[in-house]
Amino acid sequence: MSSEDPGRPIIHPLIHPTQSVSPSALLDSLITVARRVSHHHNTSPIHRLILRNVSRRVSLLLAFLEQISAVHSPALLALSDLFVSLQKLELAMRACARRGATLHTLMRSARVADDLRVSTRAIATALDVLLPSRASALEVHEEEAWELARLVADQSARASFSTDPSNRRVFDDAVAIIAGFERRVLPDEVALRRVLDRLGIRSWADCDAEVSFLETQIGCAGSGEAELLSSLAGLMCYCRVVLFDRYECRKTMARRTDDNGVCAIEDLQCPISLELMLDPVTVSTGQTYDRASIKQWMRAGNLTCPVTGERLASTDLVPNLALKNLIRQFYSKSSKPNPNPNPNPIRSRAASEAMRMTAQHIVSKLAHGTGRRERDKAAYEARSLTKSSAYNCDSLIKAGSVPPLLNLLLDENAIAAVLHLSKQAKGRTAIFECGGLDPIIRSLNDNPTHHAAAIVFYMSSVEEYRKTIGETEGAITGLVELVRRGSLRARRNAVAALFGLIYFDGNRKRVIAAGGVEALIGVLRASDEGEDRIVNDTLAVLVRLSERAEGAEEMRRVASAGAVVVKIMCRASTSRCAKECCVSVLVAMCDNGGAKEVVGELVKMPSLMGALYGILTDGTARASKKARLLLGILHGFGDRMGSSRETMVAVVRVQ
Repeated sequence: MSSEDPGRPIIHPLIHPTQSVSPSALLDSLITVARRVSHHHNTSPIHRLILRNVSRRVSLLLAFLEQISAVHSPALLALSDLFVSLQKLELAMRACARRGATLHTLMRSARVADDLRVSTRAIATALDVLLPSRASALEVHEEEAWELARLVADQSARASFSTDPSNRRVFDDAVAIIAGFERRVLPDEVALRRVLDRLGIRSWADCDAEVSFLETQIGCAGSGEAELLSSLAGLMCYCRVVLFDRYECRKTMARRTDDNGVCAIEDLQCPISLELMLDPVTVSTGQTYDRASIKQWMRAGNLTCPVTGERLASTDLVPNLALKNLIRQFYSKSSKPNPNPNPNPIRSRAASEAMRMTAQHIVSKLAHGTGRRERDKAAYEARSLTKSSAYNCDSLIKAGSVPPLLNLLLDENAIAAVLHLSKQAKGRTAIFECGGLDPIIRSLNDNPTHHAAAIVFYMSSVEEYRKTIGETEGAITGLVELVRRGSLRARRNAVAALFGLIYFDGNRKRVIAAGGVEALIGVLRASDEGEDRIVNDTLAVLVRLSERAEGAEEMRRVASAGAVVVKIMCRASTSRCAKECCVSVLVAMCDNGGAKEVVGELVKMPSLMGALYGILTDGTARASKKARLLLGILHGFGDRMGSSRETMVAVVRVQ
């Protein structure tokens, strides 16, 4: 366990030497651990004096161990016990020094002191076994080394550690503040600052580290401990928001899950929620979604795959353990805390009230902040809290955060906060009821970003909102323009938003009229190998548009649209579902008459025939049926062309 890793629970992975360990290896390991303990740099204000005394005693023990020249069998058991005790000391010291663990250590100070006392006295016990039989157990270079061992044994046996009085006062102050939260009493700012000063928490970043650490520990604790941790996290979150004027953005996440760039972070996001998945599951089409998102999709009566549009053969959800392991690796290698997969995490009354007061403070600063810096800080805090949990979103919605955030959509933090709120049903309702669609659409056109497009996507998940969004001036045209000229992430979100909107039939005509087909074909034309996510989404939209005659006609008008779709279908990386979408689009382009130019173009592509026969062999029943239909169209066209050529030759011969 590393003291620099705030994302793991405090555990004690002790190594117990086996009976077969060699004496020299055991002695080397003892010296190594003792050296780390004696040189440990304690940065925690909790138990500072105790830890200093422990380091001093172990440094004396190290001097003794370094004088040992030979170890005999009778000493192995005692030295093994000594090795385990030193490990316990080292782990306890590291736990105290972990960044963000100061308040947690304070609240556990009595237990930490007991653990240190027990481990220190265990050292005395091991030395008491060694000292009487020193001639048969150990050989040392200098005889005076035994005096050092006796000194360490005596001091360790008398060790009696207790909580420092100043730490006790801080403990009482923290307990009183938490009790005040439970009674809905707003904490005194002076008292809060006194607690933070005594704990050495002097900046927004220090406070944020405490919150991150505590939230991580909640998922690893029992119910009683989790309730305490929840209260402490609520206290620190309130302090972070209320007491500090400046904030420091967390480090940007790496775009890859490992050093070799094996898996992009986009591959770990749910296609429905666009968030990192907590519990990835695979449906019958082979697509993977977060369990909560796909279940909500199915409960709404949808029995199709959101990405491919294919009807689900069954509603069974198969856990994707390989992807879940990749997600776990991503969290362990980044500073992002792993969200608690429990949909109903333990939350104490104090934490709930602290969050309510925090939300009210943020809303007050958003609406009535005296300067831009105050509003920026409040928007950033809203963004951070809404991203952390659904409960935080609910608290901010109840506090009335939606209207002031909508007034600040030009601020990246504000629009990101609105995005997180739009993922919640109550958030979508609040946005719609306070007239939020108009400013969101204006933002989509005036300051086009992936955030605005994603908000439209979430809003389009509500059936009654789709018509209103489509009728709002600039909504469809703004999304289409983003598909043409946005960043990869913005284009992907815009395509997803269009997919949600065209579930309302009237919006299909609007997308076609706005030039959506040409823009979507442009996405396919510009896509590279490995951009499967946006390719799949784009094909799904084209399939739905091509279900109408005007959609298929528009695809025929786009230059080389058929060739682009064939190129995608023949890629080795294209999924089976995407290949089926390609066939559906091609069939629609060749159907409805008047498509001789398209069919003639497709017949000239030798790679198309091989791909279609491959789908006949490996594709689903539905995909095979479509491939067979397209092959019939192509072969029929070839036969007609052959007959026409023979007729022309005969006419020439007669003449």
